[in-house]
Amino acid sequence: SKLKKFHNNIWCSVCLDAGDLVLCDGACLGAYHLDCLLTEQRPQPNSTEKWYCPGCVSGRLTCQVCNQRDEVGPGALYNCRLGGCGLHYHLSCLQSLAPRIRFKVEAPAARDNVRR
Repeated sequence: SKLKKFHNNIWCSVCLDAGDLVLCDGACLGAYHLDCLLTEQRPQPNSTEKWYCPGCVSGRLTCQVCNQRDEVGPGALYNCRLGGCGLHYHLSCLQSLAPRIRFKVEAPAARDNVRR
């Protein structure tokens, strides 16, 4: 991935600030400052290969309701399918928020698209 400059529409998944961010090519659609990643987690400089954040590599992402990390897949975290959202939720957390709302989530194959 290449470093890109974004304004207010994308922020770092760690510190929540904008700036020069590297974008995850995985299901989370996360963005990160290089300084917010450990050295071994950073993409290689000038690489054209896809880069996956630590959460996508491990298959464990964070529920946006309860903030608990969990496996991605059926019975665990589901991926929001609205407009490239990329956020993840436990189905039980969504159901407890608003039993009457309609939502559309899918459980992606946890590591099928991740290259190590």
